[in-house]
Amino acid sequence: MLAGLSKKLDDVQELKEFQENFKGYVEQINDVGKSKLADYVAYRKAILELLSKLQKKNNESKYPLEKAIHEIIFPMNTTSDDVDYEKHNLWTIDERLAYHYYLASDKKLSKMEYNTSESEERPDILIYNNPFLFTDNEKITTATIIEFKRPEREDYTKEENPIDQVIDYVKELRKSEIKDKNGETINLPDSVPIYAYIISTLTPKLIEIAEDSGYLTPAPDKSGYFGFHKTHRIYFEIISYKKMIQDAKDRNKILFSKLNLV
Repeated sequence: MLAGLSKKLDDVQELKEFQENFKGYVEQINDVGKSKLADYVAYRKAILELLSKLQKKNNESKYPLEKAIHEIIFPMNTTSDDVDYEKHNLWTIDERLAYHYYLASDKKLSKMEYNTSESEERPDILIYNNPFLFTDNEKITTATIIEFKRPEREDYTKEENPIDQVIDYVKELRKSEIKDKNGETINLPDSVPIYAYIISTLTPKLIEIAEDSGYLTPAPDKSGYFGFHKTHRIYFEIISYKKMIQDAKDRNKILFSKLNLV
């Protein structure tokens, strides 16, 4: 490992400093720390295997409800104030989702602690991200919405589909007032984009809905769709369960390999 890196570091002092830092970090990791890390990597492997299993029919020849998958990703009817980092699995979708300001899972908008909305709408997962820009007059943040749909679901209608469902959530968020933990108002103006993940099997009906939207484009590998809704400024990404699981496996492949978890 160090030999390969030395070829990329021309400065002898930089290489020496790196080697000293690396050695120091390794010495800080005791056997307990190594054991905990190995346990966590094994846990990730087991979670991905469980998610793969939930894409198949059960003993009753039925596909599991989306609630089963939702519970694995993030416990339902909870918030980020209730759930520690190691007790949720947002990393299966995107590692960056784990670092947020506030998250509500299966909570009505009217029941969220920092939201003044009176809506009874209930996003599967709503994330308020950390403020990324400060101006003299307002603090701007953004939000992420995640919607799960039952594996192999086909009974979508034009009036009831996950894309329009997300748009309705966004409309409500735009007009509601958000308070931070200190009671300060956080503006979520129309100019700030909102990110939306729809996790589902790409059934023919969902493909038809995505293609009829007029603004969603098939992913290069045909495992989903992505696009930007200009009117409501929503970055959409429809991801198949198969792709979500495979991408997570690929991101963790080196860790699994180091522990011979193949």
